[in-house]
Parts: sequence; C-alpha cells; structure tokens
Amino acid sequence: SFASMGSLFVTKDSTPLRHRQLLGGTLAEAILRLEFHAEDEDIDVTDIRLDTNGDVSSVDRFELYREGESTKFAEAIKGGCQSDPGDYCANMENAQLIIPRGYDVDVIVRPRMKTDEQGGVSGEVVRVGLESSYTSVEARGDSSGNNLTVALLSDIWGKDNVSVHSKITSIRNANPDANGTAVPTGVSPIGQFKFSAAGHNDSKNGDNDVLIKTIRFDVNGTNVAINASSFKFYNKADQTVTHSCQPFYIGGQPFTSDNISGVYSVLCTGIDSSAVDSEIDDGRDITLVLQADIVSPNIAASNGGISVLQAALTKFDMYDTDNDNIIWADKDQSTDQTFNWVEYPETSVKSTSYNS
Repeated sequence: SFASMGSLFVTKDSTPLRHRQLLGGTLAEAILRLEFHAEDEDIDVTDIRLDTNGDVSSVDRFELYREGESTKFAEAIKGGCQSDPGDYCANMENAQLIIPRGYDVDVIVRPRMKTDEQGGVSGEVVRVGLESSYTSVEARGDSSGNNLTVALLSDIWGKDNVSVHSKITSIRNANPDANGTAVPTGVSPIGQFKFSAAGHNDSKNGDNDVLIKTIRFDVNGTNVAINASSFKFYNKADQTVTHSCQPFYIGGQPFTSDNISGVYSVLCTGIDSSAVDSEIDDGRDITLVLQADIVSPNIAASNGGISVLQAALTKFDMYDTDNDNIIWADKDQSTDQTFNWVEYPETSVKSTSYNS
C-alpha cells in the first residue's frame, strides 16, 4: 500500500507591498510575499526557484523569512539549484521550511543588494516572482516521504522596484514656529523641510549623494495675499543664496497676476543648476526653505474672516507617473540617475499652519 500523499498550495500573499528603492549594500525590505498551505500531512519544502525580470546585476541574493521572524531560514542564490530553471534558487535539504498540515505559512522575500563596488548599478528595475511555465516549488511529504511539485495556475510577481546608491530616508517639518502662529508679514520663510539621506557604502567613483532637482510645494494661502513673483527657495544653511520659483493655479496654469491667494502650488525647477546647495551627503541632512513676500496676512479681516497659510509636500511617493513633486538624482562623479518619486510611508508632509 502507498502512504497517503499530501498537497502543497502556493499563492501570492494578500498583504500589500509598495514599490521600493533598494539601497546598494543593504538588505532591503520585502518585495515579494508568498503564502504556502499544506493539506493531508506536513510538507517539507525543498526548492524555491525565483525568477527576475531579466538579468539583474544589482541583487546578490534573496533572503527568505517566515512572517514575524527576524532570522532567515534560507537564501536563493544564482545557480543554487545547478542547471535547473530559475534565476535564483534556494535548495533546502534540512527541514528548513515545514508547512504544518492545515496551516498557512507566509514567506517573505528580501533582496540583499550589491554595492556599486560589487557591480550594482543605480536605476535598475528589480522584480521577482515564481514562473508557472516550470516547477518553481518542490517539496516532499514529511511523513510519507512522497516527492511533490507545485503547479501554479499563473505566474506570481511582486511589484517593480528600483536599485539606488543613495536614498532619501525622511522628510520632516523643520519650521520652528508652532501651528496656530499668526501669519507673518513681509519676506518670510513659509515652509521649512528637513531632508535626510541614508548612510551607505556605495563609494565607487566617490560617495553617492542625493541631489534635489525639483520641488513642488502645495500652498494653502486662504485670505493671505502674497507677491506672486516673490517665491524663492534656499538652503537654510546659507539664506543669502536663493532661487526663484513660479506659482501655478490648481489646474496647472501659471499664475500671472501681481498678488496670489487661495490654494495653489509653487514649482521650483532647475535647483541643481542654481547656486543653491541642494546636495545631501550620505548619512546627513539639509533643511530646504520656501520663502515669500506676504503683502497682507488677512485680506478678509475687515469682514471678520480668518486666514490660513501652510506649505506642504504631497504625492511625492507616486511610482511610474509623470510626477514633478520631488525630482532628485542619485549622484556621484560618474552617475547622475534621476528619479521622480521617493519611497516613503507618508504621502504628504506639512509645514507649520499659520492662522490670523
């Protein structure tokens, strides 16, 4: 008689993932989540073959983790299953991944990135998954010893991610004024934001730095009159060097009147070619400021109205869109790789809200 054969099912885990910027020389966050489910007996997974979108040179290997655990149980490397299909393979012969009968086990895939010294490049798209055209997962019944293969109904892919050798890690309000402070008058800093860059070991052709090229500020200037030609941008470390910026209506048309109020955006382009220092060394931060000449802090005061003035950075985390909210470059002495999005857990950062 034959021992009862168990079954193994592999699907894409329902936990959402976002697009990530994968910093060279680091273990990046999860870029693929898989759900393994066993029936009839415990299942011992022996091989997991991962495919990438073409020949990816910036990934050294993929480390595999169980949900909630900080120690990897295996790693998928190039040639890990000899001549078998799959770009990266984890061969596990020591009961490294047991799926208990009737249970789900979530497996998290995290890439270990190469530095530029090791051959990594900036701007490389990295996507990983399981192909259905061949056996991507093999296993055996833990009690029966029967060999199992998993037939996927369709390919399983994670999102597109991009390799980088410098990275913006945080954007914070740096305005010392508290919310509710009266709207200032005259030439004033109306938005202040601290940008921080990741520390790293990408030093080929010099250390890679973050270079800010373009920023779009969203401004709520309800009942506040501002000289429309007065918007300037500067690094707080040197307030004597400024760069002019252009206000736009919400619909995208350039503002042309002398004064502006209401809700609008202010676009600062060509920052990298201006005299303003917008370069952030690895592991360091800079504070960038939007300045304006406030003509009237409350044009509705005679009618008992209130005014609001607040600058914000919004929608800078949108991948694969025609986005100019924050454009920055991953730059060293030979590389100038431009990105128009920032990997960040928040979609907006607001500076101080002034009220009068």
